[in-house]
Amino acid sequence: MAAAAVTAAQQALQTARRDLTAAIHAARHAGQSVSRIAARTGLDPVTVRNILAVTPAQTPASSSSVLPR
Repeated sequence: MAAAAVTAAQQALQTARRDLTAAIHAARHAGQSVSRIAARTGLDPVTVRNILAVTPAQTPASSSSVLPR
């Protein structure tokens, strides 16, 4: 039972990280400054820049359409 709770918590954490990353990318795309994004998220500007430096992962639905068959 504890193992299932840990697994569920890990999945929730991964989802939250993906959502935060997507929100950071969307805010930057909308023209917000790194310092503003950092202030709104509670992260430091270096962390925000590091997140922005990584290309966002595609969702499974969109990535399957670009894979060769």
